[in-house]
Amino acid sequence: MKVLIARTSGFCDGVKRAMRIALSAAEKGELAADGPLVHNRQALEILAARGVGILDASGAAPGPAQILVRAHGVPTRRRHCWLQAGKSIVDATCIHVAENQRLAREAAAAGKRVLFAADPGHPETLAVTGGAGKRCHVIQNLSDIETLPEDFAAGGVLFLAQTTFNARQFAGMAAALKWRFSDTRIVDSICRATRERQEEAERLAAAADIFVVVGGRNSANTRRLAEAGRAIGKPAVLVETAADLNPGDFTGLRVAAVTAGASTPGWITQEVVDRLRQMGRACPTDYLHCLVRFLTESRLSTALAAAGLALAAERLLLPAVMPALVLAGSGYIFFAHILNRRLPQNRSTARLSPIDSFYQARRRGMLIAAWLSAVAGIALASMAGPAILFLFLSAILAASLYAAPAGRMPEILAKVRRFVSPRYWAMPAGWALILAGPPAWETKDPVSGTIILLFVFLMRLGGTLVRDLHDIASDSLLGIDTLSSRLGSVRAAKLATACLGAAALIPALTLFLAAREGNLAPDWILAVAPISAAPGLGLVLLELLRRRNVRMAAPLQIGVDGMCLLAGLPSLISLATGISPC
Repeated sequence: MKVLIARTSGFCDGVKRAMRIALSAAEKGELAADGPLVHNRQALEILAARGVGILDASGAAPGPAQILVRAHGVPTRRRHCWLQAGKSIVDATCIHVAENQRLAREAAAAGKRVLFAADPGHPETLAVTGGAGKRCHVIQNLSDIETLPEDFAAGGVLFLAQTTFNARQFAGMAAALKWRFSDTRIVDSICRATRERQEEAERLAAAADIFVVVGGRNSANTRRLAEAGRAIGKPAVLVETAADLNPGDFTGLRVAAVTAGASTPGWITQEVVDRLRQMGRACPTDYLHCLVRFLTESRLSTALAAAGLALAAERLLLPAVMPALVLAGSGYIFFAHILNRRLPQNRSTARLSPIDSFYQARRRGMLIAAWLSAVAGIALASMAGPAILFLFLSAILAASLYAAPAGRMPEILAKVRRFVSPRYWAMPAGWALILAGPPAWETKDPVSGTIILLFVFLMRLGGTLVRDLHDIASDSLLGIDTLSSRLGSVRAAKLATACLGAAALIPALTLFLAAREGNLAPDWILAVAPISAAPGLGLVLLELLRRRNVRMAAPLQIGVDGMCLLAGLPSLISLATGISPC
């Protein structure tokens, strides 16, 4: 089945901000939120594992010294009670909700009536009305406006909306209210993310046979997204996870549109999309997606990426490509990445990434394939001499120790693993040593060798950052300590741009050094030039991520690995055809 995915689905900025604040505060001491931060069980399990609890229904705070005000906000009186109890308040109120609270409070203090278009009893509604007192009234539809008394507008009226209210419904209510009470100030306080989601939901639903909304059934914005699909006459299905999908609902259908509520993690949406592609009528793109997923989840695409970088390094350093070293390097990378699956992507929860799930389902076969690759790599490396063989043996030993369970390794090694893992320095450094180290040793030129080592390091670090930026956007790094999650999306994107930009300049630098020594041949210039274009693909992926044009993890991983394979394409063509890439 063809699946259309909304660009605006997933955590909104307010929820992401609340998550960051909660996780940061939990590191400083025990923390409890005044309610669920999101209407999603899986995300709440991750928060609970990271030390973010939830207050009981009474709102009392028996234990935690810190209380988190979630994005919905809280009534002013409740906040004062916590302060009087000596609690420290961590405020994660959404800026749009806080603005609604301020406007309602000031209007009520000025003697105006406040009409709030919202769901009665919703936490945001309680937060806004709690600050404005009895002068604030909650309405839900046009009939509520008709029941207002004639003298209601004495002193003026302020009309606000819950940040997740239906935009079309609010516009109709605003027009009716303005017609009945001329002294009415209308503030469209529906947040931009909500408006964009609702508008995109209508567009997607119109282009599909069925509309699927992913999110908690208790989430107001999720329910309204489903209503937007039904409003244009399309069947709408609301699911919390992929397990809720009923294949019978999709029998014979060709196209499904998918969106998600503001409190739905992106990885949940990805799982729903993957399941939908297996339902309904098959289309050509389904087979392509299956191939892409197999290549990424089996780590074959990673092995191909390693081969591409090894080919590029040898092309830049050696007069002729050495296929044995290329195969040995890609085999080692495959071995190391498979072995690393022993370390769950998220140690604090039972949730596994697609790659982890693929590994767990085929654990024995994958480990056999990994060790066979390692043995083949050792045999191929031995053909290049004792120094290269020693490098490979050391790397295989290091990868084995790194992937060993923490209880079975010396404490010093466990400390080293904890230090290098979150910062992602070890992995690109390992790629550089294994893929560019042998040709650098063979060339006997320390300057050129160091430059190409740096090229491979920057390519892989840049690719890792690009992949992590996608994981951040899909909320897959929630509560996981990585370089990208520590830096934040903006700084991680800048670092990725710097790495890939520098990598693009390195082949030009090798041309300059060769020209200075009088070793520059025209055919070599034409062969090396495409290598400089490879990091450009990474920059294109960064731009696509910024525009939210890449939603699924597997295509993004193929792009990152394809960037490395592209660097070795000239040499690959030469090896396959026997013809110079020029």
